[in-house]
Amino acid sequence: MNGAITYNGKYSATRQYAEWLQEELHLPVILPDELSKERLSGIDFLLIGSPVYFGRLRLRKWLHQHAADISAKKLFLFIVTATTPEEKEVRDKIIRDNIPDNIRRRCEIFFLPGRIIRSELSWFDRMMVKFAEANIKDVAKKEAMHTDIDDVKKEHLIPLLRSVADYQAGRPKLYVH
Repeated sequence: MNGAITYNGKYSATRQYAEWLQEELHLPVILPDELSKERLSGIDFLLIGSPVYFGRLRLRKWLHQHAADISAKKLFLFIVTATTPEEKEVRDKIIRDNIPDNIRRRCEIFFLPGRIIRSELSWFDRMMVKFAEANIKDVAKKEAMHTDIDDVKKEHLIPLLRSVADYQAGRPKLYVH
């Protein structure tokens, strides 16, 4: 089986996960702009990584533009975000709002913890974080937005790596993510 990894990131967390996946799976990393229709035709499965910025995947537009090209492939989508597993409704909304229906059913979706280092944010992103803080009513959550977050760890990839290994071995999916 011929697979590849593609991702789009802004502050390095998604790139780090893609690099770890490349090391573990020995698959090429191909940037989205380099994945033409012809190149995609030679790929059986694709790992797609995207961070979430204010509810939108950075690869949202790419997913919609290439939905027809990837809809018949096995897809593993890893979404890098600060939302927690307890925020199921938020995660479900991210999926609904960003992933076209015709590829959503072909995806196994994995949410991975991200990184927000406030001093590394662009001016615009710092302003957006402040705007988001102003709209949060939960005091603990609001306070947490004042601190840096860095939970990017290789072990978060274990469920995704298992799922890819099962797919490559022709084993049915045995666990839920």
